[in-house]
Parts: sequence; C-alpha cells; structure tokens
Amino acid sequence: WFYIFTDVSATFMYSLNFMASAFAIVEVSEPGFEAITYALVTTASNAVLPLASVISYQFLAIFPDLNTQEGLAKDTPSVRNQMAFLILLTEIINLSSLLSLPMLPRQKKEAQELMKKGETSSTW
Repeated sequence: WFYIFTDVSATFMYSLNFMASAFAIVEVSEPGFEAITYALVTTASNAVLPLASVISYQFLAIFPDLNTQEGLAKDTPSVRNQMAFLILLTEIINLSSLLSLPMLPRQKKEAQELMKKGETSSTW
C-alpha cells in the first residue's frame, strides 16, 4: 500500500502542476507563440525528471533497511518505520511546491494586465 499510495500521490501532484502550467501558458504567451511556449515549458518540466530520480536515490541512503531487497523482505517494524518516514519526507517535499503559489497571478485578468504592461509579479 505504501508504494501504491506514494506513486499515485506523486503522479497526482505532477498532474496538478502540469495542468496549472498548461493553463498559464495560454495566458502569458504572445499570440502566435503558444506552441513554442508550451514546448519550452514541457521541455523544462521533463528535464528535471532524471534529477528527481537521483535525489530520490539519495534519500534512500538515509534509510539503510530500504536499500536492499533482503531488507525489504524482512518486513520488520524497523523497515515499516523507515518506509513511513520516507513516504512522509516525500509528501512534505511534494506539498512544499504549494509555497510557490503566491508567485502566480491571482486571476486571468491580472495575468493579462501583467503581460500588457510587460511587468513581472510583485512577489519576485
């Protein structure tokens, strides 16, 4: 259950992030450049996936019982605790992306006004 929940949760968070960026692309791209802007955002999003894998393997170093199949096969309380802490750490990192929401324009109208004026968000 731990593995299924972690995978579904991470995929769900990635999907929410992708949907938000896809909707934002339409609002901030110049007319006629929507496709190239979408391609740029998608490339940037896909480029960090290998980095995420490397970082996730580094987290396993913190939890020695989870590094081998034999350790997982034991299914001891220690293994379960380490797995629970790993999942908790993963979820905290996933949810920390919500801290970037204040940098986005609040509404469609605000995003269009920023584009017309050539300004950036006041939070960054």
